[in-house]
Amino acid sequence: MSQITATLHKAIAYITNPAKTEQGLLVSSTFSDERLDSAVMARRMLATIERSAGGERGNGVLAHHVVQSFSPEDSRRMTARQLHELGIRFADEFTGGEYAYVIATHVDRGHTHNHIIICATSDVTFRKMRTKPGTTIRRLREISDRLCAEHGLNVLPELRPERGRRRHGVSLAELYASAKGDAIKDRIRAAIDTVAGSALDFDSFSRELRRAGVTVAVRGRHLTFTDVASGLRVRDMRLGRAEIAVVRREDVTEDLAGRSLIVHGKGSKDRIVPLTDELAGEILASPRGWLFPHVTGRGPVCGDTVYRRIKHATGCSPHTLRHRFATAAYISSGGDIRAVQELLGHESLATTQAYVTVTPRNLRSVVDSVKEYGEGMAVRQGVERSAVGSVAPLAANR
Repeated sequence: MSQITATLHKAIAYITNPAKTEQGLLVSSTFSDERLDSAVMARRMLATIERSAGGERGNGVLAHHVVQSFSPEDSRRMTARQLHELGIRFADEFTGGEYAYVIATHVDRGHTHNHIIICATSDVTFRKMRTKPGTTIRRLREISDRLCAEHGLNVLPELRPERGRRRHGVSLAELYASAKGDAIKDRIRAAIDTVAGSALDFDSFSRELRRAGVTVAVRGRHLTFTDVASGLRVRDMRLGRAEIAVVRREDVTEDLAGRSLIVHGKGSKDRIVPLTDELAGEILASPRGWLFPHVTGRGPVCGDTVYRRIKHATGCSPHTLRHRFATAAYISSGGDIRAVQELLGHESLATTQAYVTVTPRNLRSVVDSVKEYGEGMAVRQGVERSAVGSVAPLAANR
């Protein structure tokens, strides 16, 4: 749940967008037959707010915005109208018939989702709704999960707090990320990582991916991966580059061993990655703040922008460069797979092994190295025997 403190009519205009709601057919409200005039609906809510004790004061909460998302599988199982009606039941139970709301069902994405804007002031008592970060989110989730379960729909997995952290609830970002299918994306990534290391060509890559429950198709210059179980489709350029996008100049640190970069990974998991002096110098030469700032100056660019920049500069996707780095690091370190695992930030050693590509040339290089090592040992042993032979007569004369 997020709060709306200004421009209420713009928020209502966004959720009631005809292009997203089948020309307004998937829009309902408890106080008006109007479906597309956001100004009319906003004025109706503001009139109720004006009757509250505080009125429409500056920076006050005007309304609450709730998003109820459904998986791609559930979006195919039930019609948009049925999911819209389910959202109305959800909103009715949460508001208890006391707070006016507008609900709009969006069908422009791979999964159907309901946007609900609830007036912050009661139509009955004209008092503001009292919300608590953990308690309110938990209540919303309990109502939604129960209604979804009644219809045989999927519910969100239980999110456990990280070790050492006390949590009283989950954030909207965590719930929405789960609803968007981030867990499914992780499953697709894992399948790609496992197959990429052993596939000899695209046909074998595609065949092994299908066995892992993922299909791949060529779409122009990109690949589209589809999770068979859920139907979620993801383009290759959306499978991970957020860590690069959120790098800041201040993330460069220095200790006795040299300069390193603090990498902010998924799930608030940070790791330290050593930097070359040249790369560290280039990062430190940039202005303070985001390394890839958005033109608005309000944050970093999105992951897609980072992908396009890297692809334009190198001709490779970030994921391909990651694989190449893993292989180069593995070979140059003499096969230290644990070091590569730490650099890539993998929890599983098996995932790291999938990143490392061993070619016949690599194998030949290993054999040559063993041969050189053996010849070196033989030379050293010969020198030692020669040295002993030279010293022995001297020792005997003593």
